[in-house]
Amino acid sequence: MNLFNYKNFHELKPELLRIIIINICLGIAYAISAAVSLSITSLNGGSAIWLPSGMTLAVFLLRGSEIFPAIAIGSTIGLISIFYSVESFSHFLFFNVACITGNYLQPLLATFVINRYTNVKALFTSLNGVVIFIISGFLSPMVSAIIIASAGVYTKLYSQETYWNSFLTMWIASGLTHLIFTPIFLINKIPSIPGLAKIKPKIKSLIILLVVSLTALVFWLSFIENNSIEYILLLLLILTVFTLGKKSAII
Repeated sequence: MNLFNYKNFHELKPELLRIIIINICLGIAYAISAAVSLSITSLNGGSAIWLPSGMTLAVFLLRGSEIFPAIAIGSTIGLISIFYSVESFSHFLFFNVACITGNYLQPLLATFVINRYTNVKALFTSLNGVVIFIISGFLSPMVSAIIIASAGVYTKLYSQETYWNSFLTMWIASGLTHLIFTPIFLINKIPSIPGLAKIKPKIKSLIILLVVSLTALVFWLSFIENNSIEYILLLLLILTVFTLGKKSAII
């Protein structure tokens, strides 16, 4: 019995090479964008914007769990700067594993919900697709935020007093990045809505409610809790213009 079929292996080589190249490129991009996110600002132990989330969800929707190595490598390299902030190597390893787990579960859960209730090709062409994308894209980071914030408290990177602020920061940082940047990464891969008129009133109301709620939260964190995250208001403006058009943003 021939256990090794050279012909089948030869046919798999181009796809295997493609997967390797995708993981290398995404891993490098992930590490760079993670480092940039951490350098922009750090709030209560977490970055106030997490750039890797947007591209990771986009690629995950197209390639699935094939990109796990990129997430693992990119997360490890991107977070190497915190090595000297932990008490021991075991704490660094524990926190890093928690970050990898959270950063993998985040797009996995969003993709599962999207594939369960709609499909990627209909994501921005139907009422159901847009609603599912907004809900899954914004809520899925809650899981990773809980895992990473809890690991941060355990390893004493974050204090218990700022746990919920850290959780909210991580959640919003990834949630906004999903809603704003993931559609941009997918714009050439899947069909988009052929005109703003196609967005139904219910969807517009949902987006407006989301933006108003997040704006109120940002104002509270910025001007009452004295955290320097006012620039997130610009991201909210971009989200409004991108989805509703200039008139809604002006209003």
